[in-house]
Amino acid sequence: MKSIMCSLSVCCCAALLLLLLLRCMLGRRSVPCLPRVPVLGSLLHLRSSLPPHLLLTQLSHRYGPLFGLYSGPHFTLVVSEISLVREVLLQRGREFAGRPKMVTTDVLTQGGKDIAFADYSPLWKNHRRLVHNSFTLFGEGSGKLQTIGKPNWH
Repeated sequence: MKSIMCSLSVCCCAALLLLLLLRCMLGRRSVPCLPRVPVLGSLLHLRSSLPPHLLLTQLSHRYGPLFGLYSGPHFTLVVSEISLVREVLLQRGREFAGRPKMVTTDVLTQGGKDIAFADYSPLWKNHRRLVHNSFTLFGEGSGKLQTIGKPNWH
């Protein structure tokens, strides 16, 4: 009985070690990243008297033009070189088009059911197309849209 318990504990330890090793290997990112702590992410490293744009510029000198940070549990990629910005926005737009899933936006938008906070998907594309066509139809910036929503209080 003792040998069965011993071999079982050795197997459990080996499985746990293997899971931790796999998690470390899969969690590794190819870009440098600010250190993080559980729950807060990298937010402790973003405390500064500098405005955010100057702080991120300063961090880009230390970590390079492409680095990551965690805003709570959400990974954020910081891009600070114009050629990389063009690549991210123009050549890899679909890869970076998503939105993070957050409790606050889920509550305020009833599960991300709006254009601003919805994740990139075929449904979002249809909503965007509908809104764009509506603006085109009614003339973006014209007074026609304002009169549609006004009640007639005579």
